[in-house]
Amino acid sequence: MVKDYGLLIDRAQFDLRILTIYNVKNSTTINQLLEAGVVVDSILPGNSLLWKLFKWSLGFFYIPLYIRRFIAKNRTDVVHVHMNQLHHLVPIMGDLRGVKVFYTVHNDPDVYFSKSLMDQEYKAVIKFKQKDNFTLISLHETMANQLSKMFNFDRIVTIRNGVDFEKFCSVTQTKEEIREMNGIPVNSFVIGHVGRFTDQKNHAFIVDMFEEILKLRPNSFLLLIGSGPLKSQIIEKLKLLKIEGKYTVFSYRQDIPELLKAMDVFILPSLFEGLPVSLVEAQVAKLPCVVSENINKESILLPSTKLMSLKASLTDWADTVLNVPNNVEWNDHIRKFDMRKEIKELESLYKG
Repeated sequence: MVKDYGLLIDRAQFDLRILTIYNVKNSTTINQLLEAGVVVDSILPGNSLLWKLFKWSLGFFYIPLYIRRFIAKNRTDVVHVHMNQLHHLVPIMGDLRGVKVFYTVHNDPDVYFSKSLMDQEYKAVIKFKQKDNFTLISLHETMANQLSKMFNFDRIVTIRNGVDFEKFCSVTQTKEEIREMNGIPVNSFVIGHVGRFTDQKNHAFIVDMFEEILKLRPNSFLLLIGSGPLKSQIIEKLKLLKIEGKYTVFSYRQDIPELLKAMDVFILPSLFEGLPVSLVEAQVAKLPCVVSENINKESILLPSTKLMSLKASLTDWADTVLNVPNNVEWNDHIRKFDMRKEIKELESLYKG
């Protein structure tokens, strides 16, 4: 989503700079931004174990210092924080007078802030809410109400997790061509998932479900797209099934609209979500979707998207995935999630 902000924001009006904690040199997201002329800076020069240890040991001092110098050097008017990084600004709150601070919450607040590792983020919001220059950004109205109740705070704005519709309307290759280009059997039934390899996304459940799907439809194929700490573990789990040629795992891909077109159905059995961009993208791509009931209902944009309980059997999941109707069409509701419209709302916030 931040990448789309960077690519779509009017840079004639805004001098945009994106600051990351780590410099991830093989990141397709960062490379896309750089190719488009967006300035991307990183606080730490790499993301190796050494730099991660440095962050955990000295980051509490070094990162706020770097951010303070970065803000001063670039004469920053607006700071927009994503993910769990707001706590880095607490030590330099006194230096942010005259700077607007926005903080987007990307997950269900009741789950997100209940985790022990997020205690510092919760405390950071408590501190910042006392400042007139601070605004929370929610992904939908339900989340806005949750945040308002949780923090007794009303300066909350909703900016949807939109996507760039034009990317999905401009794919010219056929499904068969895309499959052939990516080593996917042309006549297979492709079940796809896009998401980081973390506990939240529930990849182990996906693998177990796919094992059941193969019993019911042997020509099925699993396409997993993403990176993350559990990637090698999930690949090992797939190898144990001895189903070579029935799956592939892609990371650092820029052609998500094309890869979505290669799928027959999209699955997202997450343990929790805020408003997942991947699900919005799949629905914009007119894919049949089967998702867990734990996902916020605000992200269910089309009546064709099916909800399933994670307590349901693997066989029930497999049967639903294989039989979900494929006549997916847009409605007026999904058109509200066009990022090109949402970016105008964000620009108004920055200027206001």
